[in-house]
Parts: sequence; C-alpha cells; structure tokens
Amino acid sequence: MKKHTLQSGFTLVEMLVAVMILTMAVTALLSVSAGSSASVRTAKNKMTANWLAQASLDYVRNTRDTALIANTDPLNDWWTPWITSTLGTPGSMCFSANGCYVNIPDQFNNALPLGIAACSRGDCPKLWLSQNGGYTYISTNATQSPFRVTINAASTQSPDLVEITATVTWVEGTQNKSLSQSITLSNWSL
Repeated sequence: MKKHTLQSGFTLVEMLVAVMILTMAVTALLSVSAGSSASVRTAKNKMTANWLAQASLDYVRNTRDTALIANTDPLNDWWTPWITSTLGTPGSMCFSANGCYVNIPDQFNNALPLGIAACSRGDCPKLWLSQNGGYTYISTNATQSPFRVTINAASTQSPDLVEITATVTWVEGTQNKSLSQSITLSNWSL
C-alpha cells in the first residue's frame, strides 16, 4: 500500500500570479509618486511666478508712491514725469511690445542699479534662483530653471491712469508656462 503525503507550498503558476500582482501594485505606486512629484513642482513654479509678478508690480507701485511723496509742490505735475522717467513714453520701454523688467541688484550683479530697464528685442533677461535663495540674472550659481518677468504698461482713456501688467514665463518639462497679473495705478494727487 502506498502512502500519500500532503505537500504544502505554492505551485509555479501561483507564484507567477503573485509576482505579477505585486509588480502591478508597485508600478501603480511609482506612477502615483511620479505624478504627485510633478504636481508639487508645478505648484512650486506657479507660486514662484505669482511672487515674482507681485514683487515686480509692487516695485512699480513703490516708485509711483516715492515720486508722489518727493513732490513738495502740490501744483507741480509729478505724474507725467514719473511715467516718462520710470515707464517710458508710448512706444518705448514698458509701453513697447518688448516690455521692460525690474533690474534687481544682488551679490553677483550689484554693479547694475536698481530700476526699470527696457527689454531688448522682446527678450527680458532670465531670473535664476541662486544658491543663496535669492534671484539673479546671472546663471552661474543657478539651482533651477529660469523665470522671465516682463512688465508692460498701457495707457487708459484717462491720462491719470496707467495699466501695468507683469507676465512671468518659464519652461516646465517641454511646455511653456506663463502667469500674468495687472494693476491700475492712478495719479493720487488729484
């Protein structure tokens, strides 16, 4: 008489099915992780672009406020000279299609004065995040892909109003991205 012994374990088919299920689960987790990493990068870039646009508009607003405070004669027209010296005239500097940018001196580029400068040939310089956490126009010490901030000014129907738009552009992967913010500045001394 033969004895039957019970063997415990897995068959080859069971092992292949288990490995296939485990592989699909790991693949799904990795794809979710990669997708969330891209979402975090997108959110970070949008926040940075928002901050750069707002900072540029705040600088323009600050130059307007400084010009108003410096005007000691209430009968003196400070508005028109401020627009001309800071933003340019129609067709030039910020009023041109090329736009302008805020020149930010930093530890690498402190020879250039703080101010608004015209962009040449439609290309404002790129802003790079430096190793010290600030932004610079010099890419030598950069740690991430650059942003480009372009400021455009537009006359309104009222000579006492000017529309300022800051547009930030950057490349994310293979896609060009942009974000714009606008403010309307007025002649406060009216």
